[in-house]
Amino acid sequence: MKKLFLNFIFLFLLIFSIDFLNGSLIIRDSTLLNYKTQWATSSVNLCSLYLYIIVTDTTNPDAIITCTAPNFSIVDTGSSIKNQTSYAILLRAVTTVVEVGENQSSELNCNNTAGETASITYNYSCLLITSSNMAMNISPMDATVFGYLALQYKLNGVENSFSNDLPSSSGTSCRSVYMGNHGVFGAVSSLNAPGGVSMKIQFQNTLPTQDNYFSKNDYDSALIVRYPNNLQNIQVIGDLYAPLFTFTTNSTKLTPLVSYNNLFLTYREIYSIGPLTTYLALYDYTSSNGVLKQHSFSAQSGLQLTTRDSVNLNITGLPSTLTIPTFGSVEQIDNIVNTGFSSGPYKYEPIYFRYQTLKCYRFPFGFKSGNNLNGFTYSMSFLIANNDPTMGDLYVTSDFPSTTKGYTKKLVSPKPTYNIYSNTNKNEFIHLFGRFYLLRFDISYQYPIFKLVVGDKIFSLETYAGENIYEMVVDTLRIVSTFSTNAIRNTISDYFPYTVYNSYISPPYYDQSFNFYNVQNASILYKTMDVTNVVAGNILYFNMSNLDINSPISLLVHHQQWIKEYKNDDPVFPQELLDKTWPAQWNDTIKMFQVEFYLPRNSKQGPMSYALFFNREQWVLNGALGSNASFNVISGNADLMGPIFKRIEKYPSPSVTIQTSTEIGWKLTISDPINGFKGGYIVVKGEIDGSNYNFTLNPTTDVFEQEYTIGIKLSTPCISQDYIISDVLLFDTENNNSTFSLFSDYKFILNSLYNPFMYYFNDSTINKISVTCPNEVYDSTPVVIKNFVCSNTKVDVGLVERVVNFTLEVENLASGVKDNSYPVIYLTSTDFNTIQCQITSETILTSKSKSYQCSISLPVAYGYPFGILLSVYGLVNNGGYYSGYSSDDIKQLGFPYFINTTYTIDIPVITGSDRISTLGGDLWLTGKGFKSVTGATFKYKSTTKSLQFNKIIGGAAILLNGITEMDPGTYFSIILENDKSISSNEYFIYPYQKVLLFIPDPPTPTQSPAPTETPTQTPTETPTQTPTETPSETPTQTPSETPTDTPSQTPSETPSDTPSETPSETPSETPSETPTQTPTETPTETPTPTPTKRPLCPGIPECGGSNQGYCDTNTLGCVCFTPWVGIDCTSKVIIVPQPSINTTDPSTEISTPNGTTTTSSNLDITYRSLISLVALREIDFEYNPINTYYFEKWIYSDLTNNTSLYITNITKDGITISQTNVTIQWFDKATNISFAGNNLQMNPSTSKYTISINSYPFRNQLSKLELLMSATFESSSSDDICSSQQFGNNTNEDYLKIQTGDHSMYARFLKRGIADGSIASIDNRVIENNQAQSNSESFSTSYIGIIIPQYKSEVIVDPDFSVLLDHSSSSSSSPNSICSQKSSGLSGGAIAGIVVGSVAFAAVLITATTYHFVMRKKEMKFKNNIHLQSKS
Repeated sequence: MKKLFLNFIFLFLLIFSIDFLNGSLIIRDSTLLNYKTQWATSSVNLCSLYLYIIVTDTTNPDAIITCTAPNFSIVDTGSSIKNQTSYAILLRAVTTVVEVGENQSSELNCNNTAGETASITYNYSCLLITSSNMAMNISPMDATVFGYLALQYKLNGVENSFSNDLPSSSGTSCRSVYMGNHGVFGAVSSLNAPGGVSMKIQFQNTLPTQDNYFSKNDYDSALIVRYPNNLQNIQVIGDLYAPLFTFTTNSTKLTPLVSYNNLFLTYREIYSIGPLTTYLALYDYTSSNGVLKQHSFSAQSGLQLTTRDSVNLNITGLPSTLTIPTFGSVEQIDNIVNTGFSSGPYKYEPIYFRYQTLKCYRFPFGFKSGNNLNGFTYSMSFLIANNDPTMGDLYVTSDFPSTTKGYTKKLVSPKPTYNIYSNTNKNEFIHLFGRFYLLRFDISYQYPIFKLVVGDKIFSLETYAGENIYEMVVDTLRIVSTFSTNAIRNTISDYFPYTVYNSYISPPYYDQSFNFYNVQNASILYKTMDVTNVVAGNILYFNMSNLDINSPISLLVHHQQWIKEYKNDDPVFPQELLDKTWPAQWNDTIKMFQVEFYLPRNSKQGPMSYALFFNREQWVLNGALGSNASFNVISGNADLMGPIFKRIEKYPSPSVTIQTSTEIGWKLTISDPINGFKGGYIVVKGEIDGSNYNFTLNPTTDVFEQEYTIGIKLSTPCISQDYIISDVLLFDTENNNSTFSLFSDYKFILNSLYNPFMYYFNDSTINKISVTCPNEVYDSTPVVIKNFVCSNTKVDVGLVERVVNFTLEVENLASGVKDNSYPVIYLTSTDFNTIQCQITSETILTSKSKSYQCSISLPVAYGYPFGILLSVYGLVNNGGYYSGYSSDDIKQLGFPYFINTTYTIDIPVITGSDRISTLGGDLWLTGKGFKSVTGATFKYKSTTKSLQFNKIIGGAAILLNGITEMDPGTYFSIILENDKSISSNEYFIYPYQKVLLFIPDPPTPTQSPAPTETPTQTPTETPTQTPTETPSETPTQTPSETPTDTPSQTPSETPSDTPSETPSETPSETPSETPTQTPTETPTETPTPTPTKRPLCPGIPECGGSNQGYCDTNTLGCVCFTPWVGIDCTSKVIIVPQPSINTTDPSTEISTPNGTTTTSSNLDITYRSLISLVALREIDFEYNPINTYYFEKWIYSDLTNNTSLYITNITKDGITISQTNVTIQWFDKATNISFAGNNLQMNPSTSKYTISINSYPFRNQLSKLELLMSATFESSSSDDICSSQQFGNNTNEDYLKIQTGDHSMYARFLKRGIADGSIASIDNRVIENNQAQSNSESFSTSYIGIIIPQYKSEVIVDPDFSVLLDHSSSSSSSPNSICSQKSSGLSGGAIAGIVVGSVAFAAVLITATTYHFVMRKKEMKFKNNIHLQSKS
């Protein structure tokens, strides 16, 4: 209702400015049409009605106006405006006794002081729900994409109505939201028990009882682990960072039925393995701070919830000490406002400023002098617009969202505009790509325009295109149905179309006949998606009749409910989730819409929910699309948890006494065992003096677990104080984050679920190191500015080059300036828009003075037209005292405090782009100054070429074509040039790697839609290229395979420079999709330069040439295109029947039937291979054997047609000390699997060994186990032939290639196994062959030792093997070759070297045909050799 009233005020002001043009007493009806239809309650059959009127006296500004109407109460809203000649007032007419009936009317009469009268007649209706309004179900109760439970239904008789035309709705723990023109509702539920669900409209049951999401027969297990465990009194280390617990359950629901103290439980999923899912939940102490309270957790047990865990906890929050006085200093000089206050003590709480917009400022911004113990003085300056028509109050407060704890002051506009509003002559929406449109305005205004507000987004004058034209790229999943010029930023619900009064045209989505729930022929390409360690892709197909093929349809796949804080007023549509949608495109070949989407690796498992969004108000749940459109996700080790601190060690100790020079710090072991740690940062602060230290973290050795050191060098003079880890932000390789802050920007307890300190709730000082300074000296003299230089006091923020350089010289003649605690230079424009120039180094001038430098590139149009204020904060001396300087302070010192701004319109600047894959193609760019662009240059590696334009839309969007195909993991750049030969910025774009390269034919639709528009180009190409690369096996860098609809230049989540202020607490998983959200044209993460000489991969040509593979510059290994495989992509897989199963021992003998290799030049030769397990032995640290256990007797089990199990005991002195299990699986087709954090592709005709060894009694802590395997490969011919062996390695695997003739056995060795459930490093080596039979030109064998580190309960290794047909035969020049005399007579030398690696072992199969005339003697000799070797 508050928003409703504010918007009536807006209309009042608008219409008032028009009424002044008329004479006498005027009454204007300002009630929106939809408020004149109301629904009666079933109990009294009466309606309530609220009508709004504006009454204007155009001749007497002091007029007194009175109005009456039968059965109505007339209420003064308190809103009125008058000028020198006129007066207007907004009134509300209220009644609660309107009887049921349509087209009723009442007359309202008004008179003024002069006796003039005027009247107006109201028409309205009061409707009653009847059986004709009975609702129909569209989709059943299910978990939605937002994690809520919901159903969709259609209510008859309310089509083409606004939301406020509709009757009230409620239901079983439900509330309904109206979704579109056809009476469709979404009912959101928070069920707390099984049972039927029904919806009531105006207190009448109109929807048949629906099945509950939760079955009455569900019995969920729940294993509880508390953090901390067995501790009753808990002191949290961060405000609203509550203690946690995990519950592991077998529930198959996306949203399990659980409760906390019989109320709603705050939780999120973090892991799943097999049928078990682990959730992280919090103990909410906000209502019992410092009080012993029982905390109970319950889970479903049939018809009820039963208590599974209960604990009494006394949780004490982090107390705030910040108080802001009720009377602060506020001084306004033209459009610069200076404000300040004194307070203390202080613990790094945020301070909130509200003037039209809300801004949260963190230390050190605004802190002028003092320290956190004894008190401080706060002083800051900010800008307001010169001609703001909506001046208001300034609030300075320590509380959010309240503004009661602080002071307020009313501000005035330096150049009043008398509330005269602009005239929107015209606006239009032009579709660009996906859900993004170009919004163009033609606006006339007698005052300068300084900002435009569309929905809840403020656009500065980067939108100005000249001649009263303004252009901006808008996201139609955001609020775009309201617009204002120079107006207060005010989020207005989509459901109220107030903007019809200023001729604003809403986006042309769909006409009134469009039924958004009438989706036809929906189907999914793959019914199962396996995301275990790999990115998985899929395509949704569907049809819709009479729908424009360029309609902005988007797909959003399920995201868990508590993804981050929801500041949006509408919890059903949290915007941060809508940013993760995938666009639908029209496929003109199959005459269907299709959405190609990806799921990140190790994401959530189970039947997946999703929704199709047509705009922000209209969406269809997957349950309405039918079973053909459903799909299931397999995630063998789902990981939604961010990195955490597994071990924390303070050095040199938790309490330190400073000598002349001492380093203190933390050794932090960061663990992320599945996805791996990507990067992050940590901020440490001095508790008293405000000193600030930033540490950027990036993995160097092991992304899964590594120790990081953050250290601070302290010296005398000094003070005694604690040093505190105040802020942490860590990301894994899938952008799951962990975050911590002493005090959050916004009061949001759900941040607890992302706390990296979750293992350390038992130590409330874990983030503190106490420092004692024996001869401490407190110095209350500030660090003073001796010189402050700004390179540009006037900047054209419409140019490509907008860099400003600063030099700052400071001194403190008493204690000196503190080392390595850098100040911050702030730049502030209107709307509290503040950016930082980050200082990262210092220059010592004298023992008491220092110099700092920094540079910053201003955003496009930043500070235009009112300029930019400069300030400096965060200066610290050695005596426990900080200081800072507001713009007014710097002005008083005589240094530059202000930057004037100008803006050139027609210079091209690229600020955003659409997403593009490595396959290339068309690309949309967004920015400014594109209207005069005549050329575009594409730069990729050493290639530079010109691109063609498909379209230029105004000055803000351009469509390029001809982007060439690129290698995965690379980047390219674009430069535009206009007709004056002025070049744009060089804009870097990082293409994503497509997962779906080969797409099968989609299902044939039974009905094709009739598109209403034929596109000028086909929006979608169906790729036909064979899949190229398996996604990176070790997440050592940001995976390029997981694309988002993000402009290519959106800042990466892991900052390269740590901001000196506290970051936002819980960043979103992935960057925003909006192409103009981040106008920075230089990427945050600088691309790695292309090396002048790239290291070569194997093969001539490299990796078999561009048609067979490419060189991965990260791993320096070849990535082969199917069907090519091998070290250098010159071999092909040989398809052979599944070999016979050996029921005696786990050995595999593979031979090739006649006719399988028609490409071989030796058609009379048979190739065979044998893989076998030989022994297990314990070795010391020098690899000398301690104990050896030969495998003798195995127990065989047949698991499936292609999988066998072998079990044997390891005995010593007749006592079983361990057990070895071997599973052999045969793959007859290409299959993706995962093992130990690596994703692997099993080629057809591949045999994979999974070998597990349970607990073993190691002799000492230095000994290891070594598993011995043998690999043999032999040809039945020794004439004119060579054998060879080759060893090598890539980043995550090594390989062994044993070749005889033109066939080879290819073995790969992963460098990881699984020990005690965690990933462990495994080494491998080649063992010298001491058998009686030595290698020859036709026979080659190798023994492999898999070296296993110590473990406790179980270790698993996982080799596989297959046979290849090589491009060329082995020869005397091959590595380690042995040739027949006819072939060469020369030996390539003995086999030597150590093969590092493990688990993937490839023994290679046999090919070639044996004709009937081959001599039997030769054949028998070959068989005997093989069997002799297996028994050795």
